Amino acid sequence: MNDAATSLSALITSKRRLSAPEQIEATVHATDGNSTQTLQVIARSPTGEYRSTTDDETVSYNPRTQELVLESLDDPPLWTHRDEFPMARPVLAMFSPLDLPIWDYTLNYEVTDAWRNGDSVRLEFAGPAGRGHAIVDLENHVAVELLYRDWHYTVRDLSTTLHGDVGRTVWT
Repeated sequence: MNDAATSLSALITSKRRLSAPEQIEATVHATDGNSTQTLQVIARSPTGEYRSTTDDETVSYNPRTQELVLESLDDPPLWTHRDEFPMARPVLAMFSPLDLPIWDYTLNYEVTDAWRNGDSVRLEFAGPAGRGHAIVDLENHVAVELLYRDWHYTVRDLSTTLHGDVGRTVWT
């Protein structure tokens, strides 16, 4: 098996290795070169929800109901369905790498290369909207870096908590 195939296989099997339900909390910095956002993310909560929060907005996604909820400070909640996720909120998909928008054939993205470096896999991808990459931490099954549509997302201060246990910092 070539290196790219081996790396993709490692990514897929890392999902299976998640032996205990864990909640992940992280800070994600996102920039497009002109502006910067800091998002607080909680993923794989006890209810299965993925949530990101900024100063003016909260976005949550429930994989069981496939419902994405946008809550602005000034507006009532707006519900959408699966076709809006993960493309509308790639920061949430970073915490479920097999849901990253790079796998969406309707956007014509294609993974062009992949290689493993220790406990992470780097995926290079290209499509009509440009090129990018994702670096996936195989131990926690989280994309710790994503360059997608001119936005660069970087995970910082990641910690996990076994549901009901005390948290531990695993990646900074």
